[in-house]
Amino acid sequence: MAISRIDFRPTAQGGDNGTAALMKLDQNCADLDLRLSPVEAIVVAQGGRSLLLNGDLRVNQAAFAGGAMGANTYGYDMWRTVGAGATFALSSDRTTITLTGTIAQVLETPDIANATVTVSVWNPSAPITVKLQPDGSTATTATGTIPAGAGKQSVTLVVPSSLTSNVFMLLSTAGATSFDGPAKRRGVQLELGSFATNFERRHIAVELAAAQRYYEAGRQNADFYMIANQTATFTASFKVQKRAVAAINAAYSYTANSFNGIADNITVNGFRYGAAATASGLTAFALNWTADARL
Repeated sequence: MAISRIDFRPTAQGGDNGTAALMKLDQNCADLDLRLSPVEAIVVAQGGRSLLLNGDLRVNQAAFAGGAMGANTYGYDMWRTVGAGATFALSSDRTTITLTGTIAQVLETPDIANATVTVSVWNPSAPITVKLQPDGSTATTATGTIPAGAGKQSVTLVVPSSLTSNVFMLLSTAGATSFDGPAKRRGVQLELGSFATNFERRHIAVELAAAQRYYEAGRQNADFYMIANQTATFTASFKVQKRAVAAINAAYSYTANSFNGIADNITVNGFRYGAAATASGLTAFALNWTADARL
């Protein structure tokens, strides 16, 4: 069934009146319901077209400077390399994202097996190969190429029935390839359906909270009197519950005294940190930490 387009010309010139326009809208909605799979219908109903997080690289908790990345490492939130290094950077004016090599985002059980999906960017300077696979090393199960060109460019893929768990979406280029970034309200988008819509720019608070399910950077400050060979403990609470128990990386500093510190009692909601003093005295203690539950 074809989409019925509303004619906005004056009715005297053959345009649709109010009744006719509403009938066409109703027909289009019914047609959309028939075209969407159950998973697609849920996404449309709840809002949020893009299945990717931080598709425009605005969230950067690790303060990644952009540029070279080693194998199997993260840079901007949610974006990682797989198997080999790559170069991935957002320009200083935030208008352009440039990729050399392969970058990936891991979708946590997106429930898109058998679905049709479309990956898009704006104004790519060279072709970009898109791959969907179950992990970073298993043979690709679906692949296609976004062509170079002006404006919105995309590729549509059918997700294999075997991709029932996490899905790695890989973007690969043969050389330095640029496309539009957040200053132009654009980025990488993966969405259900067979056509590309405009880039969905979520509020930065929403994007950050979504990314913090996987990785969070924080700081705890405390002033207290320490007794030699005794341990002071405090709890750091995460802003967002993690998808799994996170690996904690903590580094502390202090104005006086010296400590031996350890993180324990780690849960999806926070952790306890114990600092043991080597001498008695008043101190200002600062703990910088990261919680890593990334895939």
